[in-house]
Amino acid sequence: MSPSAFSHSYAREAGQSPMAALADLRMELARNLLLRGLKMDAIARQTGFCDAFHFSKAFRKAVRHAAQRVPPRLLATHADLIAWRSRASPIRSGVNTGTAAPPP
Repeated sequence: MSPSAFSHSYAREAGQSPMAALADLRMELARNLLLRGLKMDAIARQTGFCDAFHFSKAFRKAVRHAAQRVPPRLLATHADLIAWRSRASPIRSGVNTGTAAPPP
């Protein structure tokens, strides 16, 4: 099976691409490490990022907020974090910000 065929098959079955699934797993691990109180450098190394800057950038992109600013109570479960991300993002939640939200 070619890499492209695998990617398409995986996305059809799992509902997301293999890279998106890997990113979700990395952010789940990061969430657990944040709960344990690890520093950004340690979290970056353990989640496969080259440094804290790149981890912080990826976390901010995934969650829409800096890792240091996510309320600890929302780190309790990945589902809470995802729900919070959806509420915090004007584009995802459809809040009128003067620009149209992208079509579903």
